[in-house]
Amino acid sequence: MRSGCHAQRIGLALLVACALPWIAATQGRTDVPIDADDIGGVVSIAKGPEAGVWVIAETTDLPTKFARIVVTDDRGRYVLPDLPKATYNVWVRGYGLVDSPKVLGTPGAPLNLTAVVAPTPQAAAQYYPPNYWLSLMKLPEGPEQARAGAAGRCGLACHQMGGKATREITPETAATLGPFKSTADAWLHRVRSGPTGAFMASAYGRFGPQIYPAWTDRILAGAVPPQPPRPSGVERNVVISLWDWGSVNGFVHDQAPADRRNPVVPPGTLIYGPGQSHDMLVWFDPVAHREGAIKVSTRDTDLRVVPRDGLGGPFPQDPFKKVRLPSPYWPDEELWNVASEPRSGQMDHKGRIWAGFRIRRDEKQPAFCRTGSSNKFARYFPLDPKPNSNIGGKQTGFYDPKTKQWTLIDVCWWFDHSDFVTDADHTLYSGMDNVVGWINTRRFDETRDEQAAQGWCPAVLDTNGDGRITRWTEPNQPIDSTLDRRIDFTCYSVGASPIDHAAWCNGAGPQIVRIERGPNPPETCKAELYQVPKGNPADGARGLEVDSQGIVWVNFTNTDVMGSFDRRKCRVLSGPTATGQHCPEGWTFYPLETSVVPKFEGTAIGTDRTYLINVDQFDTLGLGKDVPITYPENADALIAWLRDKRQWVTVRVPYPMGAMFTKKVIGRIDDPKGGWKGRGLWSNTAHYAPWHIEGGKGTRGKVIKYQVRPEPLAK
Repeated sequence: MRSGCHAQRIGLALLVACALPWIAATQGRTDVPIDADDIGGVVSIAKGPEAGVWVIAETTDLPTKFARIVVTDDRGRYVLPDLPKATYNVWVRGYGLVDSPKVLGTPGAPLNLTAVVAPTPQAAAQYYPPNYWLSLMKLPEGPEQARAGAAGRCGLACHQMGGKATREITPETAATLGPFKSTADAWLHRVRSGPTGAFMASAYGRFGPQIYPAWTDRILAGAVPPQPPRPSGVERNVVISLWDWGSVNGFVHDQAPADRRNPVVPPGTLIYGPGQSHDMLVWFDPVAHREGAIKVSTRDTDLRVVPRDGLGGPFPQDPFKKVRLPSPYWPDEELWNVASEPRSGQMDHKGRIWAGFRIRRDEKQPAFCRTGSSNKFARYFPLDPKPNSNIGGKQTGFYDPKTKQWTLIDVCWWFDHSDFVTDADHTLYSGMDNVVGWINTRRFDETRDEQAAQGWCPAVLDTNGDGRITRWTEPNQPIDSTLDRRIDFTCYSVGASPIDHAAWCNGAGPQIVRIERGPNPPETCKAELYQVPKGNPADGARGLEVDSQGIVWVNFTNTDVMGSFDRRKCRVLSGPTATGQHCPEGWTFYPLETSVVPKFEGTAIGTDRTYLINVDQFDTLGLGKDVPITYPENADALIAWLRDKRQWVTVRVPYPMGAMFTKKVIGRIDDPKGGWKGRGLWSNTAHYAPWHIEGGKGTRGKVIKYQVRPEPLAK
């Protein structure tokens, strides 16, 4: 009997001993070591620690609103590292939960948190990514299902689909545009409103009335999507930082934190972003936590009435300032009353910010661009302006933070997404339909001669195999085996190879195009066309970048696929068979993770599309060198492909929902010796409609920094 009692006492003692750390944690003590600028602790529910949930700390004590987000480890522990001195609201968010009450926290003080289990599936689903909600949309059966899916996920005009502002009919929409006879009536009015109403109404088109109202009605009836997986493995090592910038109703297209060829920046370097909807270059100081904006310069003063339907800006501006397509959120304001419309920022080796923007009207295309000019590029392939075309629609220039001055450069092609070459001339590529253009920035700096510093080429294949481009057939002419052949292509995004300095373009559809300039362009320009092998579903090549080995990485925006192309594997590069389908061995395809891009219910069609792409050549994120990273628009996430492990890694931004809608991510290194703390990947909120972000009207877009530390508690 005594031995039995003794055993019971030993068992009880062991139970108490095992429980002591848990009791201590719940009573305010923690075994999580923190520094004076950290907040750390344990997140728990009644059953024990909560793993793989987010801890969010946010403050308005700094010059601009700031938040930092981390993920709990497998024991529910977290560390929010290196917080600026301030008082923070801290709370827990996670799948299967609802937000915990916000509690005050200060750096240096431990803080244990109690998570709150969602009382219903509907309550839990309010925190799911937009594309999970979009998966509830019913697509029609039959051969048109894929087209309906494209209509469903496209965002109708550069904003997310599936967020609360789109899956429901918001009070602002009902108050401004209603009353409505039905959900279908509400949808019809909504897509005709706001700064992109004409484009949205066109995209709504044939399939919208079939799928959107029924989707909203289904959600209002209580339908919820499946629960996404929580972060696991290296995904729990993520640190996300967000700051407010830009205006409450403005669209910042992308950001330029560093020169992509060498992302190490001098101390104090600001981050810049072209504010397309307000003619501003916005800026952010990550040390002082300050932000502001600089007016973009132009040459002409009459740009606001230039017809721009569907080309780089939503609509022609009304000279009488009448609001023709009122926004439900901003009914008394013309949101896109713009002139320069800056896009596509790039920082050069001198810290100057280049962008694509209008400095003049289309019809003022310089004479040296046109037919009849003595300019060798115009003689070879003239660029004559046409009504409502993309020739001469936007030019370029740069802002110099040292002088605080703009320098404007007139170019002949439509200047948009660009990429610097790792050559002595610091060549800057950009392109448009059927043309790759470039600026020799070294020559421009030396001479200030706009004409002498620029050039352009069409894409002509060496189909007769003589190693050079001479006479060619046009795309609409019959093929002639004795001649070369010009092809139609697009160059919406361009990537410069660090190996041979060739330009790679997204091509249009299921193809990419390579153009080498040669020693004496345009005569030595030569193109190569590489199409996706027939039978492969990859389509809609859009984003494109080249890694340090010369491998091209491509987003196929119409399908849930990322691809790579290795030209070194090609057995044929020119000649009569080199017309697109001649190098299937160069292609590799990577279907996107279904946990990040779920399918429309009952189909094999994904609920997202990707825009551009990043190849992290310098390991600024922390997942390794040359890691390709893409960003589905409706996922609130970056996803990175670890090719050695053949594994996708999801970097989710859980708060505010909708903020992680980006056009571009670029890496930056502030301290090469600072380990993970000295580097990071940067993006920004790129909604046309920032009021769709969690928080609604009055919420500002974010500039966002992503870092991956060695382990979840690294300080």
